[in-house]
Amino acid sequence: VSVVKTSPQTVIDDYGRLMHLVSYTGTVSSEHETALAIDLSWHHFFPGSSTAPWQLDGVLNTLIQDNFHRDRIGAYYSKRKGISVTKGKVLNRHASVIERYGIHADSLDEDEHRILYEPKIPLRILPKIFPHGISIPGKFFDVNTILLTTMKTDALATIAGAVHTSFKTLLGETGSGVYPVYHEVMVDMVAVAGEIFKGVFAVMDGIFAGEGPGPLSYMPHETNIILASSDLVALDAVAAKMMGLDPLSIPYIRLAHESGLGNGDMKKIEILGDDISDVNLNFRVKRHSM
Repeated sequence: VSVVKTSPQTVIDDYGRLMHLVSYTGTVSSEHETALAIDLSWHHFFPGSSTAPWQLDGVLNTLIQDNFHRDRIGAYYSKRKGISVTKGKVLNRHASVIERYGIHADSLDEDEHRILYEPKIPLRILPKIFPHGISIPGKFFDVNTILLTTMKTDALATIAGAVHTSFKTLLGETGSGVYPVYHEVMVDMVAVAGEIFKGVFAVMDGIFAGEGPGPLSYMPHETNIILASSDLVALDAVAAKMMGLDPLSIPYIRLAHESGLGNGDMKKIEILGDDISDVNLNFRVKRHSM
């Protein structure tokens, strides 16, 4: 996991440093199409709620400098109940960044974009919820996927990090009825993501971090930290630790770690970049009972 302390003056270049620290091109290659999975938790701008415009800008700037072709990069939105993708792109200032870099953007929740997929590996809970297969965007099969997630706590997931963004991107509104087994479904979706993505990489913006029962009812804090990793579980573990939480006490991180789907043990995670050993944001979040 790479971690960089940033500032408004350096943030675009800092995203490049962040991604290169963990050699992201070893996970996502310019030889393949690249899908940027946008975290849109609210169509209005609220600090730390959704993918930030500077985050999208910094990642795109890095990709273009590293010879990723514009016509093979897309920004994709998975709609959530009550959220307008059309408004979200404009109000979160994504549209101007997308236009400036000349990439395409699309919403993935129309029926023509989704297919039924039957996972090949054994899963914990999804086959019981979706016995005939899960509806996921066909666009994500065999392409690079970069998750543009944010650092925030969440009333259901405890933290809404890279694993949460992957889960929401793939299931979209079809995942709204899985709340009683939220953590188990999130772990299953990590396994599914490993099956369908050509390569997956996550970039987390913590310039503003959200504390409280998110995704909307929280207090934003200015922390000026960004993170990245190809291990979604490890990235979330480091973010959780920085927020003052014990990563392995969070059910989905513990379950994914025990299942070999990622590393949730801070003692075994190598942190590259800036020193965060003294960072403890002391966040608190109201958790739903499992």
